[in-house]
Amino acid sequence: MKKIFCLVLSFLLAVSGGAAFADDYISAERAAKVYEDILKMTAKYVVPESSKDGVAILVYVPEESDTVIDAETGEKYTLTEKQSESFEKQKPISIRYDAVAEVRAADPNAQTSFTEQEIKQTEFGGEVMSAAELAEAAEAIISAAENGLALGNCVYNANIPESGYECFAVLTYVGADNQRSVSLSFDAETGKLINLSGKMSDPSAQPAVSKDKAFDTAKEFAQKYAPDEYAYCESGDKVKEGARETDPMFSFQRAHGGYEIMSLYNRVDVSVDSATGRVCYYNLSWDDGLDFESPKGIISDEKAARILLNACPPTELKIDDGEKIKAVYALDPDKPCAVAAKSGDILNPDGTVYAAVEAPGLFERLIEFFKSFFN
Repeated sequence: MKKIFCLVLSFLLAVSGGAAFADDYISAERAAKVYEDILKMTAKYVVPESSKDGVAILVYVPEESDTVIDAETGEKYTLTEKQSESFEKQKPISIRYDAVAEVRAADPNAQTSFTEQEIKQTEFGGEVMSAAELAEAAEAIISAAENGLALGNCVYNANIPESGYECFAVLTYVGADNQRSVSLSFDAETGKLINLSGKMSDPSAQPAVSKDKAFDTAKEFAQKYAPDEYAYCESGDKVKEGARETDPMFSFQRAHGGYEIMSLYNRVDVSVDSATGRVCYYNLSWDDGLDFESPKGIISDEKAARILLNACPPTELKIDDGEKIKAVYALDPDKPCAVAAKSGDILNPDGTVYAAVEAPGLFERLIEFFKSFFN
């Protein structure tokens, strides 16, 4: 009889994935109440996959996607690095592409390269900056003469839909020793810097610049050359492919009206040469064709948290980091956690409605509208 009981118990654990919680763990109801106190939501702009007209909408998403509760103590639990790696993070809404960028990529074979003389014979000729004007802009950025660099060539690339620009120019600089080179891309009509990539020092050179100093340099560069707003430094630990491991890359996400834009196509990346302290990589991804939803009348972050927890309550998870198994309550990683900031609907990753919420009444909408003036 005991053998049969053990077999049945083993079978139940197998089919449940071993996720059954012990009797001394807190209940799901208690976990949900704790979540109401600790779950912080923040409003961000997104361009859903379902949008084909470049409309950026406001959604509320958890500030910390890996917020979990210790199933034993009922308190907020801080995941270890290994546990964080094994924890399947939620994807509030997809950022694989922007609708406007997709539309502009209708003809990827339209790229054509010109010299300055050739560009004057095209429809762009009277609208773009000359090679001399662009070289002057480049000199101000990289101090070519001071650093022993000479202009190699200037090539204009016109009518490139996926870039979002009608025409841009690429200037290439090389050092007398042929060991160093820098390439700069500009919007040829406005002179806006789009990309900078260069080998600024010997790869074997030892780091002489701290990460804090590198961050200050990157931020100052972004403030000077990036348009409009960006929100924050995402990380100082990213490394550009092919660069020295000691050259940190800092990623700045774009913002609009104080709200971050969750999009790979709206950010600024800056890498600093750790040996020289000079910017060795800069890339601007900026969609000028977005139509931003007004933040007036959005629901509060507290209400967004209640809506999310009612529709998608915390679920039991066991995190295995290879050393031990930890029982926690967490938002279900298989369910969406983005709440539309105006309607309160829960949204799927593509922006369609996952769970519709009853629309607020007129009185409630008026309260939220007037509250927005003081936020």
